Amino acid sequence: MPKIVKMGSGRLKTDISVEIWKSKIFMITILPLYKEVKKLVNIYTITHAYRRSRERKLTRTRCHLLLI
Repeated sequence: MPKIVKMGSGRLKTDISVEIWKSKIFMITILPLYKEVKKLVNIYTITHAYRRSRERKLTRTRCHLLLI
């Protein structure tokens, strides 16, 4: 089963739920109501995934990104 990790960035002022499978991020979910913050990837990665999901007007976006 995928491991779910919550994270966030002060720049985005929102939290992001990330599901990790085999050391790769395959699902990033924007969760504005969550307040737990854990940084596991850099801000650029989080911002890029957030912007892509906003452009497509989705709350979830699939990404295959290596963990740092």
